[in-house]
Amino acid sequence: MEYDKNDRKKCGIYAICNLTTGKLYIGKSKNIYDRIKAHTTLLNIKSKDENRYLINAWHKYGRNDWKFKYDFLNNTLFCISALSYYY
Repeated sequence: MEYDKNDRKKCGIYAICNLTTGKLYIGKSKNIYDRIKAHTTLLNIKSKDENRYLINAWHKYGRNDWKFKYDFLNNTLFCISALSYYY
């Protein structure tokens, strides 16, 4: 994942998208870059701390069949409110 160093500690909403099925895993974080990096690590080692459906799909389709999308938000409170809106 490419990022600008100025974006390293930004909060926002992210999606892990399967390019074959079109299914999404949507999440929020106070630090999107570190959270996506943690997801990737946990998925690769099949950690029990990760969503089991996401792990199974990650290994079924391969790591190259996934794309990370994200949108930075101005502050953490707005980030949480925006995610609540999606549900």
